Amino acid sequence: MRLARPRLPTALTPDGIGAVVIVVVFSTVTGLALAAGFDHTDEHGGSFANRTRLLLEIVDAVRSIVPPDMPLFFRISATD
Repeated sequence: MRLARPRLPTALTPDGIGAVVIVVVFSTVTGLALAAGFDHTDEHGGSFANRTRLLLEIVDAVRSIVPPDMPLFFRISATD
């Protein structure tokens, strides 16, 4: 039995993108930093609204450059 030759990869074009996925993972390093006293109180620290500000800014920036009908998925793996 002869196997088919694999297709050569081609350059990605905007038509070849079906969705955008943003994945954010807060790992053990975050917990260790907080346990060591590293906690910032700038516009991205402190309250829940401040802690989620950067993530929302990223989503807004990505949404501004992808077509409005393209799905944008956001997955966050963390606990609060």
